[in-house]
Amino acid sequence: MLVWLNGSLVPPERATISIFDRSVLFGEGLYEVVRAVDGRLPFLSRHESRLAASLAAVDLGGVHPRILGEVARTLLEANDLRDASIYLQVTRGGMLGTRRHLPHADLRPVVFAFAAAAEPLGDGPGTISASIQQDPRWLGCAIKSTNLLGNVLALMSASASGDDEAVLVRDELVSEGTATNVLALVGDRLVTPPTSTDPPILAGVNRAVLLDELRAAGDPVIEEPLPVEALRAAREVIVTSSRRLAAAVTRLDGRPVGDGRPGRWSRRCFELLRAAATRKETSRATAAGVGA
Repeated sequence: MLVWLNGSLVPPERATISIFDRSVLFGEGLYEVVRAVDGRLPFLSRHESRLAASLAAVDLGGVHPRILGEVARTLLEANDLRDASIYLQVTRGGMLGTRRHLPHADLRPVVFAFAAAAEPLGDGPGTISASIQQDPRWLGCAIKSTNLLGNVLALMSASASGDDEAVLVRDELVSEGTATNVLALVGDRLVTPPTSTDPPILAGVNRAVLLDELRAAGDPVIEEPLPVEALRAAREVIVTSSRRLAAAVTRLDGRPVGDGRPGRWSRRCFELLRAAATRKETSRATAAGVGA
């Protein structure tokens, strides 16, 4: 296995950063995850746009968002992978022997990335169980920050109950999962919380692609606040993420959702995302590597 660190491919045991890096001292860093599907990088431009927005939001310069695709292609080729999740992290860097809240102007960013093998896409949505948790996170959730302590604590609580995911709730309204976006079949409509809430939620790439595909097909989907009681009464609950595409929540707070099996809309959402992820015009991962 080879990983990427500051422009070089190195074995994992040689991929080290300073203990004075601001990601260590302050939890200050950004990340993106892109899924490679049979040698392609679906929705890469959307991931690059989100990385650009995160970099701008925290005023972190010196890194071009196109590095995501360049590094992903390099890692796939170096590790002989076609189906994988590629994680890229950017930190502001650090200075030896220095810890102060205000960043030094001459810090150099640190870019780290690795690729992990993933199962090829199946024929239908996966299934997960979830529990409802109060959202303990900071107000900057629209920034894809590495400071994920709130997400981790919520997921640990869900896991202690035997669940795979936590659905986070603020003021009796659903926000998102710890690593997913949420949709629910309320009546005859698919409802998902808007990203423009106050505070905002993360604009998931697969969520955005799915909404475009559903609307193009004329399917009944709407972005509006989702009360937690409507979620509990929903006939289907679906989560989206780069790794899963779309999965059916078949148990929520220990009770079956619908008949406890993936429903029509869970299958529909997965099929639309799988079709979008495997279109021939999707970015090829076999192009030239960094610097191309």
